[in-house]
Amino acid sequence: MLEQDPENVELLVKYGGFLLKNGRSKDELENARIYFKKALEIDPGRLDTHFKYANFLCAIGEFQAGRDLLQEAIDLSPNNSKAHEQYASLWMQGEWGRDTAAAYGAQHPEEADLMESHYLKAIELDSNNATAYDHYGLFLYWVKQDYDAAFAQGRKMIEVDPQEAGPYWLLAALMDLQNRDRDEIEKLYMKAIEVEPDDPTAHFYYYSFLNYYQMDKDKIEQELLKLLEIAPDNRSLKVAYGRFLQLVKKDLDGAELLFKQALDNVFESDVVVLDILTNLGSVQFLKNDADSAKENIDRALFITAHEDLIALTNFGPIGNPELQENYRKKILDETRLGCLYLLYAYDLEGNDLFQYMQQIKGLVDAGIHAPGWSITIELHAGKAAENGHPEARFLSALGQVIAGARKPKSLEKFTPWAKLAIHNMNHQAK
Repeated sequence: MLEQDPENVELLVKYGGFLLKNGRSKDELENARIYFKKALEIDPGRLDTHFKYANFLCAIGEFQAGRDLLQEAIDLSPNNSKAHEQYASLWMQGEWGRDTAAAYGAQHPEEADLMESHYLKAIELDSNNATAYDHYGLFLYWVKQDYDAAFAQGRKMIEVDPQEAGPYWLLAALMDLQNRDRDEIEKLYMKAIEVEPDDPTAHFYYYSFLNYYQMDKDKIEQELLKLLEIAPDNRSLKVAYGRFLQLVKKDLDGAELLFKQALDNVFESDVVVLDILTNLGSVQFLKNDADSAKENIDRALFITAHEDLIALTNFGPIGNPELQENYRKKILDETRLGCLYLLYAYDLEGNDLFQYMQQIKGLVDAGIHAPGWSITIELHAGKAAENGHPEARFLSALGQVIAGARKPKSLEKFTPWAKLAIHNMNHQAK
């Protein structure tokens, strides 16, 4: 279509956006820039081009250029609500990482004030701009840490868009982070599902809420099945339901089948492959299929040792490569530690205990905290404990010993298996 109509601004912008979303190489991203620039040259007064081109620039880390472009949009149309909202929202990218937003805002109050002034201007210009209420609420939550004011913006967003699921589940999620009334939070999630029964995000957040608080197991399964109905090929959902079958229903065969389905045709550049391999390996250990389990855990360890296999695009925030690298390293190190715990736990012959312990201790000393506490919950299940395998509480105790918080002798109550660990600890001490 673009070949037939190369001056079509809308098509140029759409294709630039497509390359941003799907481009893998620098050349493809540079082509996206060319399309956006051409669209702007053809129609310099089109605000939507300014918005999308600015988002592209921020996505590739050129934050100031993106902000300058949005300032041009405001200069072109100073009474355009979206222009002010977009300008403020782009300041939340780059240095304004979610986890560091409050500290950065306190250090740069002039930037925080600028952002807030544009949010307020956007709302003044259009009191029905739901996105402005949404993003201003997030600003109040993460930067100002004024939670009640943030929740008020969320309720205002619901007033403006009562038939959209997003305002309900977003408000519920933020309230849950602050441990607000659980009944009200659940009602908000249920309302989100009522207004948009097939909204996957509403169901996922509601499932996560139910699962975190270990609420009605039937409701949890109902939400997982609904999510799989909406997105039957979603690998992360298959892993989640597999874990439910394993931990709650004690259906190890069903769990293994789901993990294997999730692994079919998965690219090793996708970070979800680590979650699939570790869960598949753990359930195979529980089924006493140690060879298959070790093969999958070793594959996960190989990937964590070759970080370039996992594409940086798996990690946010977009446009901040340094922070993305940090997130990637954290995920890979945590996965490596969880895998080593599993290998250590199931090395009943004790052949490689010292090697595993050395690696575990190195990661713990470096400040890595395993998601092993969640990965190893499944050690409670099946016949593993009957066969002398340690339970999750053993691994917790083992972690404390490695960190120097308790004495190796305290592991003796986990006999007979733990005697191998005590022997290994003593050997390492020598």
